[in-house]
This record gives sequence, C-alpha cells and structure tokens, in this order.
Amino acid sequence: MGLFSKLFGSIDSIPEGGSAAQSGMLRTTREGGYDKRSVLAAIDALNEEAYELTLALAEKQEGKPYKLPRQGEPVSLEKVRAGGFAEEDVDSYIAKLQQNIDELRAQF
Repeated sequence: MGLFSKLFGSIDSIPEGGSAAQSGMLRTTREGGYDKRSVLAAIDALNEEAYELTLALAEKQEGKPYKLPRQGEPVSLEKVRAGGFAEEDVDSYIAKLQQNIDELRAQF
C-alpha cells in the first residue's frame, strides 16, 4: 500500500458491487465529467436543504411552530472537457441526496 493509498484510501476500499459514490468518493476523470465547482455547489445546496428540513421536522415533532423550507432549485451541472468528476458517481450521489430530501418532505 502506497502513501497516497494510506492517506486517501484506495480503490480496494470501495465495497464490492458498489460504486465510488456509495462509499462517499467522487472520482476525477481525465476526459469529460462534471465541473467540480458546479458539483460541489449543487451538493452544498442539497445538503443545506436536507439540514433545514431536519430542523423543521424536529420542531414539528416537539410540537413547536415550524417553517417548511422552500424546495430548492433543480440541480444543474456543467460539463467540462477534462478533469471533472465522474458523471456516474455524481449522478448516483445526487440521486441519493435527493431521495433523502424527498423522504424528509414526505414526513410533513
């Protein structure tokens, strides 16, 4: 095991039958892929929406008045010619985040 594998994990750390996104990693591609900044901005927006929904749900369960956060804008990701995040990983991870948000919204 090399130094970088020890620091950042290796491809062997991906669960068998799973994708890199399921293990919390987004791989970088040599050619193509999604722009890293747009991906990180989209993930941040989805995480923020999920967090706000979690807080509102906790207030609802405690019987306190709560404000349901407005639904976020649809995610738009820019593609690049080289050095982006792998589309498969990003699509899978964003779908998982969106599913979590949908499940939270269904509880209201």
